Amino acid sequence: MAKPSHKLARVALVGRVNVGKSTLFNRLVGDRQALVSPIPGTTRDRREAEVIWRGEPFTLIDTGGVEVPGQVIAGTRDDFTSRITEQTEAALAGASAVVFVTSAIDGVLPQDKSWARALAGRYPTLLVVNKADTNAQADRAAEFFSLGLGEPHPVSAVSGRSTGDMLDALYALLATVPCETQTEAATKATPGINLAIIGQPNSGKSSLLNALLGEERFITSPKAHTTREPQDVTLVYFGQRLTLVDTAGIRRQYQQTRGIERMGITASLKTITRASVVFLMIDALKGPSFQDQRLASMVIEEGRGLVIIVNKWDLITPKTAATPKAFTTDFRQRLPGLDWAPLAFVSAKTKQRVRSLLDLAITVSKERQKWIDDATLQTFATKAVRQHKPARGGGVKHPRIIDFVQIGIEPPAFKLTIEGELHPSYLRFLKNRLRETYGFAGTPISILLKSEKVHGKKQKTL
Repeated sequence: MAKPSHKLARVALVGRVNVGKSTLFNRLVGDRQALVSPIPGTTRDRREAEVIWRGEPFTLIDTGGVEVPGQVIAGTRDDFTSRITEQTEAALAGASAVVFVTSAIDGVLPQDKSWARALAGRYPTLLVVNKADTNAQADRAAEFFSLGLGEPHPVSAVSGRSTGDMLDALYALLATVPCETQTEAATKATPGINLAIIGQPNSGKSSLLNALLGEERFITSPKAHTTREPQDVTLVYFGQRLTLVDTAGIRRQYQQTRGIERMGITASLKTITRASVVFLMIDALKGPSFQDQRLASMVIEEGRGLVIIVNKWDLITPKTAATPKAFTTDFRQRLPGLDWAPLAFVSAKTKQRVRSLLDLAITVSKERQKWIDDATLQTFATKAVRQHKPARGGGVKHPRIIDFVQIGIEPPAFKLTIEGELHPSYLRFLKNRLRETYGFAGTPISILLKSEKVHGKKQKTL
């Protein structure tokens, strides 16, 4: 068998609704990246992931189900059907090859015939008959020869049955297809920053990504929960690789009424743990809520960088020179303890200041990696003690600071060794002094307290 090109191919999974494209995507990718549900329209946006078969990588693209390709279906309550169609056609436009997915249970339907006509002669196509869980269902694959797309390949995405044979066939198909190279910028890019975007429904997360990426890749709508699934997109910004994650809107548990929303929200919460920097988006018209406080607390608990984005700034009218300061004061009061998190006023819709957010993300990432040597910290601690003697946590004597060193990064962590009991307020004082002296903008910092009892010879203190 001829070996495919070493250049990265792009393979689009397409077909009508509920033939199991997302299940097959998950099976091939080896991770539950796409939501799987019997509810039509679960997959609204396209996802991409790298698959390696026989040592050769390719990009697999999952798309939303479309009944009639290239045709807007009228009569729906909203425009999701046409938007999904546009997304699927965009995926096809950049595809090296297509995996056309059908269902052995349903047999050949008129929609499948429409797809076959749209694909024939235009795209290198592999015909896959999914849901062939039994021998009898696999035998039904012969019916699909009538589509005129060559040999049908029966598989079961649920069990994995015959997916290896399908990948072998795809491997052979890609050997005949010239593929695009990855961009030189991506190859030379510095190690990446994982950037998560979280916030309540309809706060503008997908609109922000559209503005950053310059394409309407993520379906956006005034309707809450338009974006149901976390998905990653990588871009290169001045040589810096950033992987952006679009997350489903998060709302209180008692407001979650549909299983599909609960699945999306759970997955979105997990994106925080995958990120190094998190954008918390807040609607400028609504202001921060208790739920936003909870989200910020989650980011801090995970030790991630944080940038607070005040979106829909274009809708705040009238504005004066004092408006940003007034909003800053209000947000700082309603989000206590987050003065160290940068506050950015943007409009995802008009793209006002959205590019500066990438600069902020890079800055916060660098702050998370900041390291201060022991000698510098000893000098810092000595000055801090002179400014404010350590407060007693109990007893009659003031505690003595023996040592203060940095023990970690991402996020920055320090260890304070003392003799005696220290009042918690002194740790807050030290954190504030660290920020005043060294910055650490956008990142939580922690101080591990270690108490030592000194016996006999008096130990040197700061």
